[in-house]
Amino acid sequence: MTDSSQTSKKAQYASLRNELSQLNENIIQLNSIIQKASSRLPDLENLGMLHSSLTISASRVLNETSVIDRVQQKQQAEKWQEENQKQQEQQAQQQQGQKQQQ
Repeated sequence: MTDSSQTSKKAQYASLRNELSQLNENIIQLNSIIQKASSRLPDLENLGMLHSSLTISASRVLNETSVIDRVQQKQQAEKWQEENQKQQEQQAQQQQGQKQQQ
Protein backbone atom coordinates (compact mmCIF):
# COMPACT_ATOMS: atom_id res chain seq x y z
CA MET A 1 0.00 0.00 0.00
CA THR A 2 1.06 3.46 -0.65
CA ASP A 3 1.49 6.14 1.88
CA SER A 4 -1.41 8.14 0.48
CA SER A 5 -3.82 5.20 0.75
CA GLN A 6 -2.69 4.51 4.34
CA THR A 7 -3.12 8.18 5.19
CA SER A 8 -6.55 8.12 3.58
CA LYS A 9 -7.55 5.02 5.58
CA LYS A 10 -6.28 6.57 8.81
CA ALA A 11 -8.32 9.68 8.09
CA GLN A 12 -11.40 7.57 7.35
CA TYR A 13 -10.89 5.54 10.55
CA ALA A 14 -10.49 8.76 12.54
CA SER A 15 -13.67 10.11 10.97
CA LEU A 16 -15.52 6.88 11.77
CA ARG A 17 -14.18 6.96 15.33
CA ASN A 18 -15.49 10.52 15.76
CA GLU A 19 -18.89 9.61 14.29
CA LEU A 20 -19.14 6.52 16.54
CA SER A 21 -18.21 8.66 19.53
CA GLN A 22 -20.94 11.18 18.63
CA LEU A 23 -23.41 8.33 18.04
CA ASN A 24 -22.57 6.86 21.45
CA GLU A 25 -23.15 10.26 23.13
CA ASN A 26 -26.49 10.60 21.32
CA ILE A 27 -27.52 7.11 22.46
CA ILE A 28 -26.62 7.95 26.06
CA GLN A 29 -28.62 11.19 25.83
CA LEU A 30 -31.59 9.37 24.26
CA ASN A 31 -31.49 6.76 27.01
CA SER A 32 -31.56 9.52 29.64
CA ILE A 33 -34.54 11.17 27.94
CA ILE A 34 -36.40 7.84 27.71
CA GLN A 35 -35.80 7.19 31.42
CA LYS A 36 -37.13 10.64 32.33
CA ALA A 37 -40.17 10.16 30.11
CA SER A 38 -40.90 6.73 31.54
CA SER A 39 -40.63 8.08 35.09
CA ARG A 40 -43.19 10.78 34.20
CA LEU A 41 -45.64 8.40 32.53
CA PRO A 42 -47.76 7.81 35.67
CA ASP A 43 -48.09 11.58 36.08
CA LEU A 44 -49.22 11.89 32.47
CA GLU A 45 -51.80 9.14 33.03
CA ASN A 46 -53.08 10.96 36.12
CA LEU A 47 -53.22 14.20 34.17
CA GLY A 48 -55.26 12.48 31.45
CA MET A 49 -57.70 11.08 34.00
CA LEU A 50 -57.98 14.47 35.69
CA HIS A 51 -58.68 16.14 32.36
CA SER A 52 -61.36 13.56 31.55
CA SER A 53 -62.95 13.99 34.97
CA LEU A 54 -63.06 17.76 34.61
CA THR A 55 -64.58 17.47 31.15
CA ILE A 56 -67.28 15.08 32.37
CA SER A 57 -67.98 17.28 35.41
CA ALA A 58 -68.26 20.40 33.30
CA SER A 59 -70.60 18.61 30.93
CA ARG A 60 -72.83 17.51 33.80
CA VAL A 61 -72.89 20.99 35.31
CA LEU A 62 -73.80 22.54 31.98
CA ASN A 63 -76.50 19.93 31.37
CA GLU A 64 -77.94 20.45 34.85
CA THR A 65 -77.91 24.20 34.30
CA SER A 66 -79.76 23.80 31.03
CA VAL A 67 -82.30 21.50 32.73
CA ILE A 68 -82.79 24.05 35.51
CA ASP A 69 -83.23 26.79 32.90
CA ARG A 70 -85.84 24.71 31.08
CA VAL A 71 -87.72 24.04 34.33
CA GLN A 72 -87.66 27.75 35.20
CA GLN A 73 -88.88 28.66 31.71
CA LYS A 74 -91.69 26.11 32.02
CA GLN A 75 -92.66 27.51 35.43
CA GLN A 76 -92.66 31.05 34.05
CA ALA A 77 -94.82 29.95 31.10
CA GLU A 78 -97.28 28.24 33.46
CA LYS A 79 -97.38 31.34 35.67
CA TRP A 80 -98.01 33.54 32.64
CA GLN A 81 -100.80 31.22 31.49
CA GLU A 82 -102.40 31.31 34.95
CA GLU A 83 -102.21 35.10 35.04
CA ASN A 84 -103.58 35.34 31.53
CA GLN A 85 -106.43 32.99 32.44
CA LYS A 86 -107.23 35.05 35.57
CA GLN A 87 -107.29 38.23 33.51
CA GLN A 88 -109.64 36.61 31.01
CA GLU A 89 -111.92 35.42 33.83
CA GLN A 90 -111.92 38.91 35.37
CA GLN A 91 -112.75 40.45 32.01
CA ALA A 92 -115.54 37.94 31.52
CA GLN A 93 -116.91 38.75 34.99
CA GLN A 94 -116.72 42.46 34.30
CA GLN A 95 -118.57 41.98 31.02
CA GLN A 96 -121.26 39.94 32.78
CA GLY A 97 -121.54 42.61 35.48
CA GLN A 98 -121.94 45.28 32.83
CA LYS A 99 -124.63 43.23 31.04
CA GLN A 100 -126.52 42.72 34.29
CA GLN A 101 -126.42 46.45 35.02
CA GLN A 102 -127.90 47.25 31.62
